[in-house]
Amino acid sequence: AVNQGNSGGPMLNELGEVIGIVSMRALFGEGIGFAIPVDSAKAALPSLLQRKKVPRAFIGLKMSAREDGPKRGAGAVVQLVLPGSPAEAAGLAEDDEIAEVDGKRVREVADVQSVVRATQVGSRLRLKVVRGGRAMDVELKAADIRQLREANKRGNGAVGRSGGGGGGPQR
Repeated sequence: AVNQGNSGGPMLNELGEVIGIVSMRALFGEGIGFAIPVDSAKAALPSLLQRKKVPRAFIGLKMSAREDGPKRGAGAVVQLVLPGSPAEAAGLAEDDEIAEVDGKRVREVADVQSVVRATQVGSRLRLKVVRGGRAMDVELKAADIRQLREANKRGNGAVGRSGGGGGGPQR
């Protein structure tokens, strides 16, 4: 159980292996907490040891599940492409269906989100997209989410063309 005063430690599985770091306790429930997955912590470690901010990748899409997903093998449907984002630069458009990301089949929005979260800023992602019944391959370069945050602070809500960023998938 996670209680006041004991967050911040390792989360272990039944074999005693570290699977996460307890990060905070939920205020709305007794013994409920949140943890950072160990793979995320490992990826962030080099930046943290250098006392730098941890870069987070994003591609600039808002997605939803296919309405007829279970019938057709699912996927994620693009609802919005942020202006100036990597997704826009790659030519993605509203109503595109994302069928694969880096060779992994997309069954739901979370599949795309997990690949983006595990991607290093500046890395390339390969997407198989279905548009109007035709499959096509798209490649884009993941940007740093701080570019989106900075654009929002400036009040324009989009990333400048020179920045090459955009919003990450919605959760």
